[in-house]
Amino acid sequence: MKYTCLACGNIFYFSDNDQIKNAANLMMGNIYTLNQVKNLGKCPKCGSEAVSKKKVFFWIDKKGNCIDMEE
Repeated sequence: MKYTCLACGNIFYFSDNDQIKNAANLMMGNIYTLNQVKNLGKCPKCGSEAVSKKKVFFWIDKKGNCIDMEE
């Protein structure tokens, strides 16, 4: 997922694996794992929760360039 902060314009990415890790850490429920939970809808740069998100697919072309395509 591609997140764009509406306050500062920062672009950051989270994968499906990050969402799975968050869910697993919440389900475990002990002190260590609860400290590892991230707020995925919060900008890491400015801390604003005003973000827009889009699903993005990445692939590598024949020249080795990483190409992304928004859904």
